[in-house]
Amino acid sequence: MKIFKYFLLIFIVPTTLLSQEIISDLAINPILKEGIKNASFSKSKDTTVYKLLPFMDDFSLETVYPQPLLWSDRYAFINNSFPINPVTVGVATLDALNDSGMIYSHANNSSFIADYLTSQYIRLDSVLQGANLIPLKVSDSVYLSFYYQPQGIGNKPEGQDSLVLEFFSVSDSSWHWIWSAPGQSYQSFHDACACDFKQVMIPVTDSALYFYKDFKFRFYNYASIANSYEPSWAGNVDQWHIDYVYMNKTRHINDTIYEDVAFSTKPLSLLTTYQSMPWPHYNASTLMNSSEALPYVNLSNITKNVSRQFSIIDLSDNSVAFNYSGGNLNLNPFASEPFSAPVSYTFSTTSADSALFELRGVINTTPDINRSNDTIRFYQRFNNYYAYDDGTPENGYGLTTNTAQLAYKFTTTQADTLKGIQMFFNKTYQSANSKYFTLRIWSGTTEPQQVIYEKTNLLPMFESELNKFHTYHIDTPLVLNGTFFIGWKQTTADNLNIGFDRNTNASNNIFYNVSGTWLNSMYSGSLMIRPVFGKFFNVSAEQPKIFSSSIRLYPNPSNGKLFFVFEDGLASEFNLTITDLTGRVVFTHTLSPEIELDNDLQNGLYFYTITSSQNPVPVAKGKFILHR
Repeated sequence: MKIFKYFLLIFIVPTTLLSQEIISDLAINPILKEGIKNASFSKSKDTTVYKLLPFMDDFSLETVYPQPLLWSDRYAFINNSFPINPVTVGVATLDALNDSGMIYSHANNSSFIADYLTSQYIRLDSVLQGANLIPLKVSDSVYLSFYYQPQGIGNKPEGQDSLVLEFFSVSDSSWHWIWSAPGQSYQSFHDACACDFKQVMIPVTDSALYFYKDFKFRFYNYASIANSYEPSWAGNVDQWHIDYVYMNKTRHINDTIYEDVAFSTKPLSLLTTYQSMPWPHYNASTLMNSSEALPYVNLSNITKNVSRQFSIIDLSDNSVAFNYSGGNLNLNPFASEPFSAPVSYTFSTTSADSALFELRGVINTTPDINRSNDTIRFYQRFNNYYAYDDGTPENGYGLTTNTAQLAYKFTTTQADTLKGIQMFFNKTYQSANSKYFTLRIWSGTTEPQQVIYEKTNLLPMFESELNKFHTYHIDTPLVLNGTFFIGWKQTTADNLNIGFDRNTNASNNIFYNVSGTWLNSMYSGSLMIRPVFGKFFNVSAEQPKIFSSSIRLYPNPSNGKLFFVFEDGLASEFNLTITDLTGRVVFTHTLSPEIELDNDLQNGLYFYTITSSQNPVPVAKGKFILHR
């Protein structure tokens, strides 16, 4: 049985801090959720491709799913967010989420098979020599190698969980166990191997089973979902990261060296404080780093002469706005070196209200067996918001005390009108974080002081697009200049589960208050909350023409069917949300004149809220009794 890591705080923090801040795992991967909508390849998991040796993938291409020319399924998540110090940029992550980014329907608190990463067919019957195919033999010494890491910055696999490697034999149409690793934390793994990723070498020696044109191999993981009384904490678990998979002939057990120089991480924002900021505000600021550090590594056992280049491309017209040649540098065997590119540049473009730039790093050396990891990119965005986060959640953040307050510190570079607050809430199991909260804005310098704006009775809202924030509009003009704080006050003790970015750190700007005193967060990371600036937006002008007095629900008590009368007609699409006495969302539906409730709803008192698809502010509320 899996126990949540938050409970360990009982033994390591003072009692005044118990059960206040929590970090939870994702119940949904929004990148995969969106990726399945935008995937250009077939949904079939069995696209047949035959590969000749060598087989290599270090997952450095900027994709969400594994490359279909190399892999026959797409359950693994290709990313650079969850591993710690990967071999090269990008890994394949196996966890408890399916290829749609949702927790597997068969998930439970006992070990279950979750993700697969299955190769395409690999021809072990023959190998290309010149222009001819010749038979492949055991004496050709075929090895499969790969690197792996448990947990990373995600959730640790428990002892009963594991990572497994199997080979497929067409001779008996069966998968055969080859290797496995038991679950453990990253720290214990690192302490045992004195490494971040451990390399595994597997010989292929059984010609009767495997030396056919239909050979395949696959990784899969066993996972187990936490058995917790608090569903708003439940999320993705048991993460394994795989890197640099390589299969070829004429190898041996000590063939662990690769003729490859590669980037190991992606570039970062060139802004000193923020990942993004309003374009008009940048023009008045000096928040600019003087250099960009681009780490790269030599995986070979010889010194490599490497050329380095860094460019900034203005994507409004695809022009090269800045270019720096780092010249050539001799990189020692197995060494890692940050390519530090001085940037004597101020972002500039013809656009008046927004801008987008590509930061591109390129290295080159010869020979080099893998060119895909020699180029990395980061997109520097200037829109109408300030952001500490990079736009991708690795965890969720929440408070577990009724009336608790969360405040996030920002500092503008010029006076401007706040027109909204963008928030990214993680979707949770059974919508357990769908609880009312009060949006708040405070004045202050070092910590929140006076509440200068609040909006009550708001619910976490979700957008259908990839990592898209929901905007809570400010309904009165609010001009801010300098430091201010944005956040919420809770109405329940439930975890609201806001997106938490573990790859940037704004913890010194995160404050929480559960007992009258503001405290800094103890967790390293950034909340996915952003203030939006610009011309005042009159929210009341776009309210739909429908009010609670114009809607009538009957009968009350209800026998399981609800009927709604719209006296002024239905002006736009509306959504119905029903909660129980604890505030838990038990039913949602697009509003229509007749709605039938779920059979498993128990008799009792319920509350309903009606919101417009155009605006999250409730336009009708009420209560009814269910009596079947």
